[in-house]
Amino acid sequence: MSHVSLQKVKKVYGGQVVAVKEIDLEIRDKEFLVLVGPSGCGKSTTLRMIAGLEEISGGRMFIGDEMVNYVEAKDRDIAMVFQNYALYPHMTIFDNIAFPLKMRKVEKEEIAKRVEHAADILQLTDYLNRKPAALSGGQRQRVALGRAIVRNPKVFLLDEPLSNLDAKLRVAMRAEIVKLHRRLETTFIYVTHDQTEAMTMGDRIVVMNEGAIEQVDTPEHLYKYPETKFVAEFIGSPKMNLHQTTLVDTDEGIAVVLQGQTFLLGDEIKRRIDPAYIGKDVYFGIRPEAFNIASSPTDALTASVETIERMGSDTHVFFQLENQTWVARIDPKYPVSYGDNVTLTMDMNEVYLFDAETEKTIIQKEIVAPAVPV
Repeated sequence: MSHVSLQKVKKVYGGQVVAVKEIDLEIRDKEFLVLVGPSGCGKSTTLRMIAGLEEISGGRMFIGDEMVNYVEAKDRDIAMVFQNYALYPHMTIFDNIAFPLKMRKVEKEEIAKRVEHAADILQLTDYLNRKPAALSGGQRQRVALGRAIVRNPKVFLLDEPLSNLDAKLRVAMRAEIVKLHRRLETTFIYVTHDQTEAMTMGDRIVVMNEGAIEQVDTPEHLYKYPETKFVAEFIGSPKMNLHQTTLVDTDEGIAVVLQGQTFLLGDEIKRRIDPAYIGKDVYFGIRPEAFNIASSPTDALTASVETIERMGSDTHVFFQLENQTWVARIDPKYPVSYGDNVTLTMDMNEVYLFDAETEKTIIQKEIVAPAVPV
């Protein structure tokens, strides 16, 4: 079993700087788990503690059923792939991939067998006699992966392995790594600051902020059910529009106030919030795709277009609302120019509300009834 368990694990530097704050995390056997967050959030430090490259300041860590707090990195049965590939320039690709096996004094026949197997998986067979300088960035990254594969580790650790590649190659390598995970059927723990990588690769995603875990969930649930304001802002591109306002009770129902107008919450949202929040300050959030162009200003916002991003499949329109820049994603067929006034409706069943003090969601998740066997 190659599950990984972190129990109240923390990292403190110099007795004062807290990099990771007593996190609890259960990583399942054969799972592809992604740690994501802004620079300095503690994701790479967490990965390095799992690898044994950083000492744990507190808590307990298990790989499988073994507590590894005091186990050296070389004895943890993990393989790590770094951002800078860490290849030996004077060695051939074969020798680079074989290096960890040679260090363990594995027999030559077994080394050749494992290297050839890894090279076949990664389509590197034709390059085994070349040096790293003769390879592209994507090929070098595959060599780094190959060096990890030959060890047959319990856990693969990948620290921003695609950040040095161009955008087109990153997309291709994302797919390659996901296919590799399925083929090897072992546990992958992947660190990135890129939410697109996280959303497209992970079975589950850990969103970190300031050394703490904000939420652990599937990509779909992170996007649809963010538990905190931070997750709501961080996941999604363009990011969610957020504004602090007050929940009010009207004759028609619960509403929020924007630009002096009241907008009734949709029935789906009303039934999932605590009425005790009426009259209290909240953060109101809405994603860009929840806007639509309206034919009349009734129950709509009117705004002046400041910036336009034409993406081909859709158009991002930026406008000012309550002294903030908001963005709506609209149909690219709709004619819009800088300075135009646009009238936008909002899908009030696709909004988000967060406590103004705790910044945690006040909307309960939808409860889906289990399917009844026929």
